Amino acid sequence: GTNEAPAVPEAKDGNHEIDCVESSIHWTGRNLLNKHVGSVGISRGDIELAGGLIVAGSFEIDMSSICATDLEGEQREGLNQHLKSDDFLMSKISPQPFSVFSVRLPSMETRLAVPIFKLMPS
Repeated sequence: GTNEAPAVPEAKDGNHEIDCVESSIHWTGRNLLNKHVGSVGISRGDIELAGGLIVAGSFEIDMSSICATDLEGEQREGLNQHLKSDDFLMSKISPQPFSVFSVRLPSMETRLAVPIFKLMPS
């Protein structure tokens, strides 16, 4: 195996809708003693490209879909329930368990990041 990043398909400048079925956000959470990883789904989103760089974007994140991926069975279910509970993200009791993340005029670090979303076909 190599340590090379997978090839990213060329995308035209302009606004592109995110393929929410094929895309997700991967997270890492830590406290003093533990570390967990997981994913959360994107309900809808778009990015704007200019000169081959991400210059803007907005994502609606479905917090009720948050799921630990490093545990199994009862431990996984327990952490998932905790993450959705009223003492953490409150996605179980919220009538609209969504978060919105928007990017405008990103920093150089953001511009150089490899996009990991899949775009809807034009």
